[in-house]
Amino acid sequence: MVKIALENISKCFDQVKAVDDVNLEIRDGEFLVLLGPSGCGKTTTLRILAGLERQTSGNVYFNERLVNELEPRERNIAMVFQEYALYPHMSASDNLTLCLKVAKVPKDTIDERLQMISKMLKIEHLLSRKPGELSGGQQQRVALGRAIIREPSVFLLDEPLSNLDAMLRVSMRVELKKLQQNLRITTIYVTHDQTEAMIMADRVAIMKDGKLLQSDAPDRIYSRPANKFVGEFVGSRPMNFFECELVDNDKGSFLDLGHFSTRIPPELLRAIRSRTLESKLIMGIRPEHLTIKKGREEGSVEGRLYLIQRLGDVSYANVLIGPNLLTATVDPKAEFRQDQVVFVELDMNHICLFDKKTEDLIL
Repeated sequence: MVKIALENISKCFDQVKAVDDVNLEIRDGEFLVLLGPSGCGKTTTLRILAGLERQTSGNVYFNERLVNELEPRERNIAMVFQEYALYPHMSASDNLTLCLKVAKVPKDTIDERLQMISKMLKIEHLLSRKPGELSGGQQQRVALGRAIIREPSVFLLDEPLSNLDAMLRVSMRVELKKLQQNLRITTIYVTHDQTEAMIMADRVAIMKDGKLLQSDAPDRIYSRPANKFVGEFVGSRPMNFFECELVDNDKGSFLDLGHFSTRIPPELLRAIRSRTLESKLIMGIRPEHLTIKKGREEGSVEGRLYLIQRLGDVSYANVLIGPNLLTATVDPKAEFRQDQVVFVELDMNHICLFDKKTEDLIL
């Protein structure tokens, strides 16, 4: 297995900085997902790892060996792209084994690996078919098999599931994750689909405008985003945000959110003050940490139900509180109607506070 390190990696295309001083380590056998919006630099970073693109500055290490000057074939990597790039005139079997034949691997070894890989990917019955006779999911499995059969040290995948329909994409996520766990190949996977990243990754590295914003386990990325952008980008529904001000008076300490305020427990206030002296902040809270009720209770905030989004096993309520449109998770069986007056409770144990100027996480 291989441990990879990116050290101060930057890449410029004319005046555009596609990758900006990225430092990142990928552990042996880790499944790391590079996540971010289109144009954030994740594919360029992957191509630098592969040796398909030369960085403007910085170093790439495989097991502490500098590989800047090594060609892709010398790095013992395998790549799977969004387009599967199978040879249309060749059978699935020939597509799988071509790289081994070119490398003059003995026929017995080729046959052994072909049998093992086709069984692993459940494509034994497809080996005689050409790509045009295969479904999208079947082509995807052949493309994966072609990469795996070489027994690479590093597996690089660039949005390999994006061409599949929604149902097939869900099943292939499971298959691909299980495959990586069995093989324990160090894997770097590029996607803009945050659900895909959260399900599949051991660790998620989030990029924006060429910069690495946060690298952490999926649950940490979700619960403690490094900045406001990460909170917005990660989650099936984005984090709710309020501009607010920390106010102290003779009745205690409050977060003033304009149309309402909420009391801050003393221990939370001490934690805030230990990290910042700023009073103008941004509060973030996930939809599942808002509770919607029909009757007023102490600490609740009045709002108007704007829309209910029912998704079968879960529902989301959009609630207007002043100018703020919030999203809260609600029981799918709950009986709410549009324009109904409701009352919202915020779980202060699960809020995030961000600096208003930098938008970086404070607490």
